Amino acid sequence: MENGQKNTKKIIAIIAVVLAVLLAVAGLTIWSYHVYQANNDPTAPGQTDISGESASGSEPAGDESVTASKSGASTQSGSKSTTGKRGGTANLPDLSIPKEVLEQLTNPNATLPAVTPAETATDAAVWGTEDEKPSGGTPVKNLSTVQQIVSYFNSAANQVKTGKPALNAKATLRVRENITGSSEAENTSQSYQKGTNLNDAFPVAGQSWSSKLEATGVKSATCSQKDGKYYIAIFMKDEKDPKPLTSNHGKAFTCFDSEELMDMAAQSGDAEAQAMLKNMGFTTNYSGCKISCVVDAKTGKMLSAKYYTNVTMKISVSGLSVIPVSLIMNVTTTQDFSMKW
Repeated sequence: MENGQKNTKKIIAIIAVVLAVLLAVAGLTIWSYHVYQANNDPTAPGQTDISGESASGSEPAGDESVTASKSGASTQSGSKSTTGKRGGTANLPDLSIPKEVLEQLTNPNATLPAVTPAETATDAAVWGTEDEKPSGGTPVKNLSTVQQIVSYFNSAANQVKTGKPALNAKATLRVRENITGSSEAENTSQSYQKGTNLNDAFPVAGQSWSSKLEATGVKSATCSQKDGKYYIAIFMKDEKDPKPLTSNHGKAFTCFDSEELMDMAAQSGDAEAQAMLKNMGFTTNYSGCKISCVVDAKTGKMLSAKYYTNVTMKISVSGLSVIPVSLIMNVTTTQDFSMKW
């Protein structure tokens, strides 16, 4: 699976793993297994997976736990919950659900864990001040309005797929969720030889084009010139539940598709899963998303680009045989690309 699609699938897989807790409460663990398996595809032929390290936040302490039965009844257990590692095989979370987790699931005022200073420093290193505006850069007269900058960016981004340069792609994915109060980060890196089809490797994944961005979806944009290069930064307007390909974000970013998650869940064919899906609410809010890129001023060819997305997801389930539960997740992704023509 190529880089852009793989990042979207990772988000779905992570949600599937966390949803396993919800499903355990309802006694529907088979559904989560199917979703996890469907999204945990191996690396596709023709690409190099250089790294895939991950660092998980610690589990909440507490020996007292509750195990959900098929009927929705709970029994006491003395074991702690464990979270399976994501990799080539699916390891579902243990069905022993800590008391603290159940409290979070049913707390209407639950909030996400705060970002630690270490995480802030790490994220700042991924997206630095030079991505916002290069030091020593001068304004470009004919690229001074949002419309002009967006149009120029579209042209440069689309050339990446038509020109097929050698491409190095890195991605940093961070997930925070309210159930365990943990924060997890994962880094990946892939490379593509010159002439490789980049339709799935570069945003928008799965398309022969890279950007159809419109100025109406952009909050602000800047362009500076330095050392014969244009430094462009585009800041998006916030958007709720953006649809892939057609929304403001969907025209330039590989958006998370909530309908895809539901479709994959439906493939299990489990009648109880279908009933649960009818009572599931799923919303996404894209906030503070942005793009930076460096373009050769003479040729108009893109030399590097970064795509940053910040998505808050809310999943709620009601009408079950157990008490209503909810999940809040924040997913931030930075994709870092460099091209050699």
